[in-house]
Amino acid sequence: MGMSSYILDLEDKFIDKASEIIGECEVFADFQHKMAPHYNMLIEPANVVDDMLSELWEEYWSKYI
Repeated sequence: MGMSSYILDLEDKFIDKASEIIGECEVFADFQHKMAPHYNMLIEPANVVDDMLSELWEEYWSKYI
């Protein structure tokens, strides 16, 4: 497995974990807090990960609004 496929695999696992957690959270800050222990799965800086979580949050909750 090349390094890029390893990184992409970790990103997929991070998104899978976010998908498991997102429905349990009523506010974005709670979602960020519950995902914080998993930030180390990615090589991006925290602000980039926060942006990724924000996109996931908007996508998920837009289905219910």
